[in-house]
Amino acid sequence: MKLRSPLVKPYPREDNVCDPSGTPLPLLVVEDDAAIRELLEEELQDAGYKTLGVPSAEEAIALLSHTTVSLVITDVRLPGMTGIQLLQQLRQAGSELGIIVITAFGTIDQAVEALKLGADDFLTKPLDLDAIREAVFRVLERQRLAVSHDSDISHFHGIVGKSQVMQALFHDASRLAKATLPS
Repeated sequence: MKLRSPLVKPYPREDNVCDPSGTPLPLLVVEDDAAIRELLEEELQDAGYKTLGVPSAEEAIALLSHTTVSLVITDVRLPGMTGIQLLQQLRQAGSELGIIVITAFGTIDQAVEALKLGADDFLTKPLDLDAIREAVFRVLERQRLAVSHDSDISHFHGIVGKSQVMQALFHDASRLAKATLPS
């Protein structure tokens, strides 16, 4: 029997990012230590998420070439390409995936580098499983809110607004901009 903090509830699967058909996308765990990878996957599955796991950044890249995921959790020290290099490659390719970096050998410089490269969070081992679940939830919630925010708000020449008053203002401004001035 697993003991959980009473303050941390398992998060329902519907909080996960979904594909257009509404199917929750899996989380990808990139960890070369099989025991830690399996523990992370099991904990996340218990929290209601689908997961995939691979032992290297190269395998992650291969998987991501044909599989859509909602978030990547990667260790820093991996055989071959590091987790930081994976993060860098994903961001250079324009990926907006949520990325959580974990490491047993974390330094402040390493955390700053990961965050500057676009990591959403940086956690150190030994892993606090409640912290992992909370970080995953936080990153996925941020993604969900960003998608919902983008679909709910109208833009007009850099001005953002969704209220009826703003929509009317955008309409009037657009109509006036197209009108011809009397000479």
